[in-house]
Amino acid sequence: MRKQTLIILPIAFFALAFGLPSYAATTAPPTSKCVTASTKATYVNMMARMQKDILPYKELPAASAAIKTYQDNMDVAWEAMQQPYCGYGKYGSASAVHSYKKNVERTRNTFLAQVKKLVAVKITTTSKIATTTEVKPAVVIPEKKIVTPTAIKTTAVRLPSGLARGVKSSGVTLLQQKLADVLNLSAAETLVTGYFGPHTETLVIRFQIKNKIITDKNSPGAGLVGPKTLAALNAL
Repeated sequence: MRKQTLIILPIAFFALAFGLPSYAATTAPPTSKCVTASTKATYVNMMARMQKDILPYKELPAASAAIKTYQDNMDVAWEAMQQPYCGYGKYGSASAVHSYKKNVERTRNTFLAQVKKLVAVKITTTSKIATTTEVKPAVVIPEKKIVTPTAIKTTAVRLPSGLARGVKSSGVTLLQQKLADVLNLSAAETLVTGYFGPHTETLVIRFQIKNKIITDKNSPGAGLVGPKTLAALNAL
C-alpha cells in the first residue's frame, strides 16, 4: 500500500505542475459549434422579421393560434442550434446552420399562408354582411347623386395618422367613409369594414391621382396614406 502511494503522488504532482486536464475536464460535453457571432446575428434578424410578420394580425383573434405556433417553432429551431453537440457531426456546423435557416423559412411561409386564408375569409364574410345589411332602396333625385344610408358625410371629420394596409381600426372606418364621400362612390363601391385591405388601397390611389399627389398607380407612395395624402383628405 505504501509503495502504491509513493507512485501515485509523483503523478499527481506532475499533473498539477504541467496543467494536465482532469478527468472532469475530459468528460465535460463540448460547447455548440453552431452558435457563432454570425448565427446570433441571423437569429436576431429572423426574430425581428417574425415580429414584423405578426404585427398586422396581433388584433385578429382567429390568428392567435398561428402566431403562437410561429413563435414556438422559432424558439425550437434556435434551441436546436444551442445543443452541446450541434456542429460535431459528419458535415459540421455548416449543415446545422443550413437546416436552421431552412426550418425558419418553412415556419414563416406556413404562418403567412395561414393568416392569408384567415384574412380572406374575414373580408369575404364582412363583404356579405355589408351587402345584405347596408344596401337599401335608394331615393333617386334627378341629375344628382343617389343618396343611400351608407352615404354618411364625413368630409368635416379629421383622420388620424398611421393608416396603412393591414390596419383595422375606427380610423380606417372614417377613411373609408370619407373616400366614399369625396369620390362619390356608389353603394356597390362603398365597403365600410374598418379593415384597410386591397379595396381601400385602390380607393386611396384614385384619390391621390385625382388630387395630383401621384401620377399613376405605379408612382412612389401609391396607396399609402402619407403626410400629403392625409393633409389633402383632412382639408376637405
